Amino acid sequence: MMRFKNILLVYKLSSLQYLKKKGDFTKQLKKHPHFDKRFKRTHIRHYETLQKIEQYLKKKNIPFKKLWRGKTFDFKPFDMIITVGGDGTFLDAARQVEQQTMAGINSDPIWSVGRLCIANSHNYIRILDRIFSGHYKIIRLHRLKLKFAASKYDHLFLNDILITNKNPAAMSRYLIGYKKKREEHRSSGLWVSTAVGSTSAVHSAGGKILPFKSQNWQYRPREMYGQWHKKYSLTGSIIRPPERILVQSLMKDGFIYIDGSHRKIPFPFGEKVFITNSNHPIKFLTI
Repeated sequence: MMRFKNILLVYKLSSLQYLKKKGDFTKQLKKHPHFDKRFKRTHIRHYETLQKIEQYLKKKNIPFKKLWRGKTFDFKPFDMIITVGGDGTFLDAARQVEQQTMAGINSDPIWSVGRLCIANSHNYIRILDRIFSGHYKIIRLHRLKLKFAASKYDHLFLNDILITNKNPAAMSRYLIGYKKKREEHRSSGLWVSTAVGSTSAVHSAGGKILPFKSQNWQYRPREMYGQWHKKYSLTGSIIRPPERILVQSLMKDGFIYIDGSHRKIPFPFGEKVFITNSNHPIKFLTI
């Protein structure tokens, strides 16, 4: 087993801090004491967990650096990335990961979803003890790749993407191609999901839950407009490597949201993107 010698801690801002950055939220929050207490409690729990993890690593003499989620950083010097937050923090860090092993710690299970986290604020000491004594295993979580026709740069994602209009109340229009079929859609958007993301939004839209380690993936339009088209045939499917799908924007202001709401790519009229499996899975640490 590999002994991890250089750790990067990637942590989130608490929900309270994030909302304060959006404006003068403090005065509004004080008008609602119940919610004020909830935001403050989760803020305290999150930073207590982060501080205790730092203390643990110092006590074990394990070198580490700390980075706020969302910042661009050179991950290459590190052999392990530990995220402190929830699934959103893990997914955000995963965008910059190449060869590093990843592990997630849910800093406040009452507040955050932590399906991708192997530990939480209650059991992290026991889990870290096992990791740093070599009692762990690594599985590979498969990512998907966005390849734009007009760009040499690929975008990878671990969970899902949403292709939609900039205005969520407006209709999303796009052309989708799968195998030998081409079809124009009018809907509320198009979900494309990995196996990891199959329990999330795509499942709520009618998709299937796939095995966590599967290389298969799926697409699923949401809320299709049935009065315009005689009948849709490309209404969702499980896709197996090396199959791919093509999506072409028919929207003036289309966007592709990658692994949540924080990262988005403009998808203007006529732009084409091919979606297929990536050859760079995430090395996911578990015990």
